[in-house]
Order: sequence, then C-alpha cells, then structure tokens
Amino acid sequence: MGVDERIKKLIDRYELNVSSFSKSIGLTGNVTIYKIVKGESAPSFATLLKIKAAYPEINIDWILTGEGEMIIDKRKDISWYENQLESAKEEIKWHRELVETLKIAINNQVKPEEISKKTTKVKT
Repeated sequence: MGVDERIKKLIDRYELNVSSFSKSIGLTGNVTIYKIVKGESAPSFATLLKIKAAYPEINIDWILTGEGEMIIDKRKDISWYENQLESAKEEIKWHRELVETLKIAINNQVKPEEISKKTTKVKT
C-alpha cells in the first residue's frame, strides 16, 4: 500500500471525501489531495503538517511508510509518562532519605565510611 492508498484510507476512516478532507486540514481547494490519492504526487511537508494539526492522533510515520498503526494510541504515551513519574518519585524519596541520613550522621559525627555503607543504593 502506497502513500496514496493510506491517504484514501485516512479519508475513509473519517467518512469524508477528498473535498471535505481538504477543507478539514485547511486547504482552499481539493487539487492537492486529489493528486495525492490518484498517485500523481506525494504529500508535501506542508500538507503533512496540516494533516497532523487537524488530526493529531494520526501517525505521520504510518502515512509515509506504512509502519505502525494509523492512529497513535495516546494511552500508551500516557502510561510511559506515568511510569517515568513513578520512577522519579522513587528517586526523590531515596534522595530525601539520604539527606536525612546525612543530617543524622553530621549531627552524630559519624565517620564517612559508615555513612557510605548506609547510603549505598544498587541501581537496577
């Protein structure tokens, strides 16, 4: 399947025709999209940007290469950020515990080698 067929599939997914799709992405006429779906030309960078702006859920890589899914699953993106947030929270917690341990060590004048034994963390 070429770019022309993927653009057709995109238009069909939204139950549009070439004219209404062209308008939806901000083109004044339908010639650009018509030529793309007929295989007479490839989408320009500007046209791809217009598609992405109007349909942010569309995977531009899919349009260009056919790789991946047509629609980007935002839930996957969100779960990645949630995992990163949880990791960061764990790091912050560990650093706070380290600061508290160091405060206690300074107040009790603990030897530096004893502090390093208490604060060593194995990274996974």
